[in-house]
Amino acid sequence: MLKGSREIPFHVSSGGIVYRKLDNKIEIILLHRNNTDTYHLPKGTVENGETLEQTAVREVIEETGYRIKLESYLGFLNSEFERNDTTIKKVTNYFLFTVINGEQNDFIKEHDEVLWVEINEAKKMVLKNRLDWMENEIEMIERAEMII
Repeated sequence: MLKGSREIPFHVSSGGIVYRKLDNKIEIILLHRNNTDTYHLPKGTVENGETLEQTAVREVIEETGYRIKLESYLGFLNSEFERNDTTIKKVTNYFLFTVINGEQNDFIKEHDEVLWVEINEAKKMVLKNRLDWMENEIEMIERAEMII
């Protein structure tokens, strides 16, 4: 590191898009937080020793309660957020998943709602009340839509 420079904190997350096909429609899972009235995809922090794929699978199961199958890597989004007057750079990796069965199991209630939403409506919902520091997940939803 150069003299006088300081290290910029870096955060790595991983998650994904879970989809199903019903009546010729594609639905994906969105999570909703009442306190910010925002919708987003399931994701979370990479833990020590985990691969990006392992984190994505763990976080999606923990946050949705569904058994899933990983299909493919979609890409990553860069963002920044502030914590304790420090700007933290963040990279979030996204994977595409299908549901193994439609049965929802116990899950961690980090969010107020876990919703199945038609994919075009999901794009609108993700934009609704999106906060400046949040990833623009529309890009990942559109990538998934091209693959599905």
